Amino acid sequence: MNRKGQVAGIIALVVGLVVAVILLVGVLIPVTTTVVANQSFTGVNATIANNLTTFILIGVLVLIAGVAIFGMSRRE
Repeated sequence: MNRKGQVAGIIALVVGLVVAVILLVGVLIPVTTTVVANQSFTGVNATIANNLTTFILIGVLVLIAGVAIFGMSRRE
């Protein structure tokens, strides 16, 4: 088994994931909230707009789970 560079790969994966989560939560949610607050939606569009932050957070959790599964599948 060649484990050369395995630690560096794990560190790069974790750092990349942390940066992605910070960007998604720290930038995307405030921008989305501001844009949605300035609009007047009705019906189904209003329902989606009200739950958009929840959808983004679920997407971030799926991203974290996907990266974790991908990282585990690459181990030998």
